[in-house]
Amino acid sequence: MTPGSRWSSSWLGCCPRWAELRLSWTAPQTNGRLPIAEYRVQWKLATAEAWGDMVSTGSNVTSFTLNGLPAGQLIQLRVFSVSRVGNRSILGLSSNVAVMG
Repeated sequence: MTPGSRWSSSWLGCCPRWAELRLSWTAPQTNGRLPIAEYRVQWKLATAEAWGDMVSTGSNVTSFTLNGLPAGQLIQLRVFSVSRVGNRSILGLSSNVAVMG
């Protein structure tokens, strides 16, 4: 992908910039039957098996910028919705995304 290009689906979109990615997603009404308390974002190198630490956002936040990503690498992203009792549902998983830089 080139800087400023865009990919998206019904749940997640991102715009790569130089060593950062801006994510956005569509908020579901609930996580199962419970209201959503927060979202959690994770990324990993496309070749890695393990996912990195989760970054939490508030329940009213449906976008996030990941900074300090490894320029020139392919990464994968995923976003979870989390209820106030900790129930977690994955909203989506990206295909490989090139980090420009």
